[in-house]
Amino acid sequence: MTDQIRYDKGEVKGAASRTDEGYVRAEAIVTRTGVFDYRNADGSVRRELRHPDQVFERASLDTMKMIPIVNGHPAQQLVNASNSKDLAIGHTGETITVDGRYVLAPLVVTSADGVEAIDGGRRELSLGYTVELVREDGEYGGQRYTHRQTRIRYNHLALVDRARAGAAARINLDGESAAQIDEEESRSMGEKTLKTVTLDGIDYEAAPEVANALAKAQARADEAEEKLKTVEPERDQLKAKLDAATEELETLKKADHSEAVAKAVAARIGLERAAAKVLPADTKLDGKTDREVMEAVILAKSPKANLDGQTDVYVQARFDAVIEGLPDGKAIGEQRKAAAEKVTGEVKADAAEEARQKAQDEMANMWKKRDKKEAA
Repeated sequence: MTDQIRYDKGEVKGAASRTDEGYVRAEAIVTRTGVFDYRNADGSVRRELRHPDQVFERASLDTMKMIPIVNGHPAQQLVNASNSKDLAIGHTGETITVDGRYVLAPLVVTSADGVEAIDGGRRELSLGYTVELVREDGEYGGQRYTHRQTRIRYNHLALVDRARAGAAARINLDGESAAQIDEEESRSMGEKTLKTVTLDGIDYEAAPEVANALAKAQARADEAEEKLKTVEPERDQLKAKLDAATEELETLKKADHSEAVAKAVAARIGLERAAAKVLPADTKLDGKTDREVMEAVILAKSPKANLDGQTDVYVQARFDAVIEGLPDGKAIGEQRKAAAEKVTGEVKADAAEEARQKAQDEMANMWKKRDKKEAA
């Protein structure tokens, strides 16, 4: 699709300052996201979405850096190398920032003509840029739109008079250009009809998009209230499971595990003694897991052994084979069997902790699970 030209409104943020050279410096809100009305060259109005994904795209924001500032949109529509010398009265800065739904840019007006125009009351701003327009019906922020702006590329920033219909109409538009119009102008053109909404028993007049947004918000609130009624029983069941698991864990914590600890220490000592029969005397085993120790022993005897991806049972078996092949391997093997025993108290404690954690996770994620079920 060919590029189409757009002119959007902006405003100076805070007070402008005057430099010693007579320049005017300011920071301006130059554009924002949302659904905007644009009046086409033939007088029709089109509702276009400036979505954050496109407006805040880095490639797009970069084109706003150091673009020329002009006194009114040029008759040529776009500023380029051939006309910028005659048109430019200043430029934007290099620091383009995003603040919520707004885009801010610093600017400086250096031309005497531009400064005089500002002193004469020409204070409003209007971005000139090109877009690729995509036909798309949808709703954003409670407002309907029929097109989406994509590939936004900024060209210039213009000082303009009050951007009402009269001033905007004097912009030289062709069939692919459009100027943004505000809500008051759009209503005067018959584009909007106020609707009646009720808040706390009091009727108010509101724009259609406000009325639609309010209706949707109320519907979401009603839906959330219904969900809460069905979720509470499920929450109580999970809480019961959590309490039971917590009580079991506390009981197990009070049990005497000294025997289990002693067995584990003895098993580790037995493993290291067995490994010392094979490994060099200066081998450091501190910090190594039992499996890493066993793999070191196996590789010391069989350097070409491939242990990657092998199960712990396989590694244990090969280690035992190495140890049992030693002169006193049978006695050492008995020590290794003790290391492989599972301690009943430890297993129960781990199971209780796992059950308790599972109950906590289910309570934390119960809303997500319900949303997934409803979506299915």
